[in-house]
Amino acid sequence: MVSRFPYWMSIWDHKKGSIDEGTKKYVEKLCDIARECGIKLHFYVVGSAFEDEDILYLERVVKERHSIGNYTYHHINIKAKTFEQLQISYSRRLWLRGSFKSVGEVIRHEISMINLAIKERLGVKAKGFRAPGCFHNDLKDMPEVQEILMREGFKFVSTQYFVPIGHEKM
Repeated sequence: MVSRFPYWMSIWDHKKGSIDEGTKKYVEKLCDIARECGIKLHFYVVGSAFEDEDILYLERVVKERHSIGNYTYHHINIKAKTFEQLQISYSRRLWLRGSFKSVGEVIRHEISMINLAIKERLGVKAKGFRAPGCFHNDLKDMPEVQEILMREGFKFVSTQYFVPIGHEKM
């Protein structure tokens, strides 16, 4: 998902989807381990990764029948109410907002563009959706986003993280 993985904790550059060679090798290693163990994996992909000409590592994922899911195009906050809340890219690069009149239009576009990228570049349909960050209350407060995900045809959506027993909800 990010450049400099797995070292992103120490050097954070906000280049979501900018997959470096180390990360590509990591995906390949995961595929090797999965093959040895006789299991299938599920990968979520940030759409901007498809701007890279070299997606051989993703082609291998599909060829070996692992699944690919949608993680939005720019790793956005799907609960955003303002353009600035979407993702740092929308604050730094105002032209990304384009002619979108609302944040909801951007969220819809972000989700549909990665579906298109997966179909066009890999020849498969996205298997599921994962919300960047996830939320303790799922999408219960976001019926408009639920509607977008249903219209996109997702059968599986992962948007919730669970708070361990004994911890206060955030």
